[in-house]
Amino acid sequence: MTLAAVLCCAMTTTVLTACGGSDDSGNVPGPDKTPVAGVMEAKFEVSEDIIKYLDVTVEYYDADGSVKKEQMDKTTWSKQVKAKLTAKLGARLSMKVKDGVDVSTITKMTFDVADPYKLYCVDSSSSEVGAVKIGGASSSITITGNQLAELLKKRENGVFSKFLYILDGKTITSTDWE
Repeated sequence: MTLAAVLCCAMTTTVLTACGGSDDSGNVPGPDKTPVAGVMEAKFEVSEDIIKYLDVTVEYYDADGSVKKEQMDKTTWSKQVKAKLTAKLGARLSMKVKDGVDVSTITKMTFDVADPYKLYCVDSSSSEVGAVKIGGASSSITITGNQLAELLKKRENGVFSKFLYILDGKTITSTDWE
């Protein structure tokens, strides 16, 4: 009986000792959530008729802060750009009539434009942190070639969509194209 009591005490002491000690879980540092970069996810979508009759150009701010140009030859263009803070991120879509196209002969065309975008900051592990800006619009009309010519005249430099923001890690501020 004495041996059983000693063994029982020894096992209880071992179990209780394993459960004791300090709780260090509150002292473990969490991941660093400091914003280090800004991200732009941009997309432009246009109708087949726009690609058929118009030269469509997309300009966007790249990771190094310079403006890049790309021609749209398909109905969808998309780009993700990640730039160190303070980041200047944005894109704009412009159009002009293709050489050799006589718009007066176009009796009907579908003019669809959409420009969904999202801007946000990320930490060193590329996790989204801080403010988020989601924007964009879409429009769809059916027009003649003469109406298209008038529409293009009303747009400064043929620009149909644009957005430009400064991301500093705390805020996202709208600004103008230079």
